[in-house]
Amino acid sequence: MKPLVSSIVAAVTLAIAATGCQSLPKPQVVRLLPNVDQSEWRFSVNAISEGNSVTLYNLTNRLARLHLKHGDVVLFGKLPHFNSRQAEKTGDWLAGYFDSTKVAMFVYTDSATEDIFSVPIYHWVAPFENPRNIKKASFYHEGKFLGVGIGGYQNMVREIQRRRVPRVFVLGSLYDINRGFGPFESP
Repeated sequence: MKPLVSSIVAAVTLAIAATGCQSLPKPQVVRLLPNVDQSEWRFSVNAISEGNSVTLYNLTNRLARLHLKHGDVVLFGKLPHFNSRQAEKTGDWLAGYFDSTKVAMFVYTDSATEDIFSVPIYHWVAPFENPRNIKKASFYHEGKFLGVGIGGYQNMVREIQRRRVPRVFVLGSLYDINRGFGPFESP
């Protein structure tokens, strides 16, 4: 019996080594909405909720603890105007952080009339180098996995139809803009 168990353990170990123990990414959807003077921000991750309040001074720490990466999306409720020295430093940090981690950032300019915390977010994660490869794209609702490829896309569409909400956001992951897309073309 012991040789059989040893053989099974060896086979599983070899299989894991051969496949690289790959798993699907677990993307995060972050919503951010600054108050009027930007001293506080409403903040949520992977959820339709009112959002928690976080001060400008703690915003960067909260985002850094999320370990954002390619495939994550950040939705701003409105474009912040960094008018103080501290706010300007925060704006520079945000721009550098999102750029270095390849996180897709979106701004919903109609947030004065709409609440970004009540609108469901669906998104997909495609390879950074080849965003048109739908076979390798993964689809999500608020960070919850819906599927891969055409099947994942169809699951996302069915999920949107099933919920019957008046408005949804459908967002994509960041892609390499230096890959030779035409002037009026995007993935």
